[in-house]
Amino acid sequence: MVAMRFVLGLAVGGASSTVPVFIGEMAGPSHRARLVSQNELMIVSGQLIAYILNALLAYLSDSPHVWRYMLGIAAVPAVLLGVGMLFVPASPRWLASKGRMEEARAVLGQIRASDKQIDKEMADMVRLNEIEHDQAGWSAVLATPWIRKLLWIGIGLGFTAQFTGVNAFMYFTPIILQSTGLGTNAALTATIGNGVVAVIATFFGIWLIGKHGRRPMLLTGLGFVVASQAALGAVLL
Repeated sequence: MVAMRFVLGLAVGGASSTVPVFIGEMAGPSHRARLVSQNELMIVSGQLIAYILNALLAYLSDSPHVWRYMLGIAAVPAVLLGVGMLFVPASPRWLASKGRMEEARAVLGQIRASDKQIDKEMADMVRLNEIEHDQAGWSAVLATPWIRKLLWIGIGLGFTAQFTGVNAFMYFTPIILQSTGLGTNAALTATIGNGVVAVIATFFGIWLIGKHGRRPMLLTGLGFVVASQAALGAVLL
């Protein structure tokens, strides 16, 4: 269990890092923020479905091994995702970085509305390739002040998002609720509320990000997350 949970952590962590980048490279500039946000909507929707299925299984089965079915069901969307990825085209930015410009243009032809957009993005890719070619390896890249600044900001955001403890709360919500006096089935059912709130909040966030931009939403959302986690910790003292 521990070993496979470690492997699963690598898989989920890798997907969490690469999927937004892939969406960002495939989406047009005007749709990029919203589509990346919709990725989060898919995540919280999956969590809500998992909460509902777990509660149903707990009520319908008296077996002490029902947790095995809960884990097994999680393999279904994973397999569907794996099969679906076989039909997704390669990122045009990645193709361009490998010098495969014709393939990059072909992919853009499938996902862009006009030749003008394609020509503009192709020109941007050529320019980026020239910049990368002029850089003499990672040491030269990291020596560039603005790149180094972005790198540290990215690391800091990733660390902060994990340090809030949100994943620990998501995993241990039933145990936390049991500590308040709820039974096992009642605790599993109550977790559905957490999933419903997450889905509603993500819908609301997608709407707001189109009005106020990513940076204000990031700062505001992070502030609310920290305040909520602090309140939760105070209640459980």
